[in-house]
Amino acid sequence: MKHELKHHPLFDPPYPKIVGVVKTPAELAQVRRGDCDIVELRVDACADQVHELELRKPCELPVLLTFRDASEGGCRVTPQHERLECLRRLLPMAAAVDWEIALLDEAEDLPDSLHAAGAALIASAHDFLTTPTARELDVLEQRAVAAGADLLKVAFTPQNLEQVHAVLRWLTRPGHPLPVALMGMGPLAKESRVLLCKHGSALVYGYLGDSPSAPGQLSAELCRKLFRHA
Repeated sequence: MKHELKHHPLFDPPYPKIVGVVKTPAELAQVRRGDCDIVELRVDACADQVHELELRKPCELPVLLTFRDASEGGCRVTPQHERLECLRRLLPMAAAVDWEIALLDEAEDLPDSLHAAGAALIASAHDFLTTPTARELDVLEQRAVAAGADLLKVAFTPQNLEQVHAVLRWLTRPGHPLPVALMGMGPLAKESRVLLCKHGSALVYGYLGDSPSAPGQLSAELCRKLFRHA
């Protein structure tokens, strides 16, 4: 289904916006303004605590809800309808929701539900082995746009700096129809994230708890030092 492409102010420049990642309700409660620009709650890491989350007071920062599917690095194997139901229960606290591009066809009316609630949709893809080609990035972008996403996020695993620079060339190509966040994982995570963020990648993720949620993910503290806006 084609969706009307709309601008969402959550992803307005300046870039990159720092996304602080937490994995528990307790960590979410400790987030304060200045720690990051957006806080991502990995719901897949604390799905058994949804009731506790529903009762919490609003966070000081915009909350991005991510119930990552196990096929793309999620903490547990969960049927799609259960992921959707969980996110819908938590939607009142959400400024945005992340959903995998590969599973958008199974997401029913999620994009429309989010936009009706004033929340944004991040359409994401994660490759823990390789780096997508420019053509593959084009296809991901087209699918994100068709689904009505407000931002495209692609995490990849470069094997060398040449692959990072190939992704950079795609990022800096003019005419992208929506904001794009690109980030490398693995041994070249830091180098790729710094380079891509300096050239327009919209988001950089950094963990706020005890451990990263993706291979090579930086801490939110380091992200603030590297990318804090003047």
